[in-house]
Amino acid sequence: GTVMRYGKTFTSLMIAQTRGVQNALVITGKPEVCDSWKNELEQHVNFVDWNFVDLRDGTLSSISIDFTKKNLFFVSFQYLLSKAEGVDKTWISNLPIDILLTDEEHHASKTKKSRSILNNFGGIPRISMSGTPMESRRSGRYEEANSFYWSYREAALNNPDFPKLNIYGMNVARDVALEAASGGFVDENAFHINKMFAAEDNKFQYESDVRRWLEKVFDLRSMSRTRRTDSPEGIPGLQSQNFNHILMRVPYSVDAAVALVELLTELLPDRKIILASGSANGAVKDIAEVNRLIAQNNKTITVTCGRFETGVTVPEWGAVYLCDGGRSPEAYWQLIFRASTPYTIKAWIKKGFYVFDFDPHRSLEMVYAAAATSRQSGQNMGTAITQWLDVAPILQHDGSQFVEIDAENV
Repeated sequence: GTVMRYGKTFTSLMIAQTRGVQNALVITGKPEVCDSWKNELEQHVNFVDWNFVDLRDGTLSSISIDFTKKNLFFVSFQYLLSKAEGVDKTWISNLPIDILLTDEEHHASKTKKSRSILNNFGGIPRISMSGTPMESRRSGRYEEANSFYWSYREAALNNPDFPKLNIYGMNVARDVALEAASGGFVDENAFHINKMFAAEDNKFQYESDVRRWLEKVFDLRSMSRTRRTDSPEGIPGLQSQNFNHILMRVPYSVDAAVALVELLTELLPDRKIILASGSANGAVKDIAEVNRLIAQNNKTITVTCGRFETGVTVPEWGAVYLCDGGRSPEAYWQLIFRASTPYTIKAWIKKGFYVFDFDPHRSLEMVYAAAATSRQSGQNMGTAITQWLDVAPILQHDGSQFVEIDAENV
């Protein structure tokens, strides 16, 4: 388990190289990581004598593969499990594989079906990789002696150029709901961020509340006494370039994503709004297209409710806005670290990346989970949390200003 964006791909390939592997197989539940493996293999001088073979190409068979070269085979659990008419896949488990690499192990590799696929390859050596090994580490499936961990804390302490994570807890949504006192948000306990963003048929149920929220968050109201602190871009001391390309997550609903894209397009004409969710009309399906749109536009917001949240690299993303109420630590850390990739252009060196959590309590839960995962045996929880907060400070908005949270608060 390592911090997201650490270089698991490169490290695994170097292990295969060092072991004298002839044929390696990458298998994953996240097919979109294919590009990372292909690029690493084809663009790095260390791997010039390797071939990349995507086994999802239905025209392939064992006869068409050049076994005189070293091969890195790639396949997804989804492809192996799908019952495509007339496509024989049995030959794949008979390939002479020397090492099995399970990528994004936290995702889809624990189901009964995927385990049976892994078992088809018998007792060959395996490397399992994950940027968020919370559950796997707790499960005891992996012995400590065979596990290598490199957390965000180590990355930040060992590399002064690594962009620093800053988390801001923002209560804007609840404030809007209380102002409106509508839609069943009358008493504070009734408020939940997923409820505010509820949508069906590509429309928000509480559209006027969402609109009011967006006006605050993007500082679109001309006369507002509190405008400075409601809008992330109004927080003193932050790099303004970080806000040029924003990644925004809505609750897991394509309807909410479509509705948000529509509102943002109307309210922010100077930005290109990218829909990265589901099969909706105009949704962007692959990360190359996102990168292309970002290269063509000075300012973008990419709206997702599940896509591009793991295993993809977009260096220009500098800020993440979380408008969902998701409680999975894996999904949380995977998503926010999409913005951690270092980036340098003439006008901007990305020194930090900013996360704005509009469900403020959730960020505390997530830091607790991360600290629990990285805690050394025998270390008390308070110390583990303090160490995390050293490299990933959380600032909570208390209505007028931001207050830094300590381990006791968490």
